[in-house]
Amino acid sequence: MIDHIEFRGADGIQRPVADAGPDIFKMDSLDDGSEEITLDASSSIDFDGSITTYSWMQDGVEMATGSSPTLTFKTGVHELFLTVTDNDGHTDQDVVVITVQAEIDA
Repeated sequence: MIDHIEFRGADGIQRPVADAGPDIFKMDSLDDGSEEITLDASSSIDFDGSITTYSWMQDGVEMATGSSPTLTFKTGVHELFLTVTDNDGHTDQDVVVITVQAEIDA
């Protein structure tokens, strides 16, 4: 029976694990060209301490901080990169793809 697993790099340092959540697909519900979406990094973890910062970047620009910010996205496909930093200054990164689809008139 396994009762303890540790994730360590080749250098022996235990880094945090970023989890930006599953990719998101939303319809533009108000047909106004954008949709409000809440991101979710709550599954990110640091096994030997705590995550101190969450940074959400798009095209090299910080769009938000925190584990569950709400942002407005225009219709189209957007890649957001989540970087988490732990209390030892170590980082990890994950990406989430957000697709906002315009309503299709029948």
